[in-house]
Amino acid sequence: MPLSVQAMLELVLTTVPRCGESEKVPTSQALGRVLADRAVAPVDLPAFPRSAVDGYALSVADCQGATPEQPVFLPLGAKVLAGQLPAPLGPGGATFVTTGAMLPPGADAVILVERAQVQGNALAVSEPPRPGQHLSRPGEDIRRGRFLFPAGRRLGLPEIAILASLGYGELEVIRRPRVAIFSTGDELVSPGAPLAPAQVHDTNSVILRAAVEAAGGVVTRWGILPDRYPELAEIAAACAGGESDLVVTTGGTGASMLALAGSPVDGLHDLVPGLLAGSGVILNQGVGVVPGKPTAFGRIGPTPVFALAGWPYAVLVTFHLFVAPCLARLGGLPLPAERRLGRFPLGEEVKGEAGFRRYVQVRLEDRGGERFAVPILPPPPPSAARSISLLLEADGYIYLEAGETDRSAGEPVDVYVFPGG
Repeated sequence: MPLSVQAMLELVLTTVPRCGESEKVPTSQALGRVLADRAVAPVDLPAFPRSAVDGYALSVADCQGATPEQPVFLPLGAKVLAGQLPAPLGPGGATFVTTGAMLPPGADAVILVERAQVQGNALAVSEPPRPGQHLSRPGEDIRRGRFLFPAGRRLGLPEIAILASLGYGELEVIRRPRVAIFSTGDELVSPGAPLAPAQVHDTNSVILRAAVEAAGGVVTRWGILPDRYPELAEIAAACAGGESDLVVTTGGTGASMLALAGSPVDGLHDLVPGLLAGSGVILNQGVGVVPGKPTAFGRIGPTPVFALAGWPYAVLVTFHLFVAPCLARLGGLPLPAERRLGRFPLGEEVKGEAGFRRYVQVRLEDRGGERFAVPILPPPPPSAARSISLLLEADGYIYLEAGETDRSAGEPVDVYVFPGG
């Protein structure tokens, strides 16, 4: 029997090491990257006393006794703009400051410009301001030495903003996993190239490149390989010399299920598992998932290799289940979580497949004011993996566990979408 989905995932995660290498990148290019070391505030934020508004900086002590009937008049000094170094505040004086400008030494409050009264070259203060009004003190936001983020933190926009504001020009981050991608098949040509009779455009390497990059990897090599052992040796070459941290192939795996059943496979063109066995080791061949039964996993040298089935929907499913978690492990990221759209009644019956977790695409359809998850079932033969056009109709997917025989119409089901979908 093939491994269950959970057993296959556990095999992958125990086989693949976490990436121990790091690199420095500009903070402006660190979005989505993973910190290799803890981050601590190297300076106070703000680093100096500054005005929070456009207004007039002054000393509260100089305004005591001010009333609307008897205002205090403070002579105005030179205005201070953000980025300028101010002169000390003159005795009994005030100065105009812009938002973010450094406060003149001696000032301890700011009067909002909209509430200020200027008469000639003096500020008329009719009410003493509060000490600290409309200003920020050094370290008020973040103190120097404050712990910010642990190693392993994935950097989003808030983290980038904080680190940049504290002066981090570059960051030590976990190196992105390097991935080689190969589609196999004599019938394949690259998108954009003209098709000869009996040829089809290579969809899978394009899907995989986009998926790998969305999952935090970087593609170092990719292409189409024919169904011949000499050319397929490029897969082994991609594993040599530390060029790749992971290799992913599609196609050339169908005979693996026959081999599991003890059936003869001589003369078949599904050569990738044979190459994997000959150049390295197959750790598992065949998984209890539909689509994607013939998925194989192994190593060539220290490099893990996935051999995925050739149908595009099978590629999406098995990438989501096994390759994306592998990339997360390699890149120091948390395991990707399923993205749940919601819970909806099933529009019609869906049958399970004994011993296999079955993934079924669905569309969300309004029926009488209620939203249903309607299975999108392909025409015979019943293989959802083979009909790429179904991706146009699908809003998400459901799955039936290996032990479930069917789901009845009207039964509530959870609908999910693939990450990035």
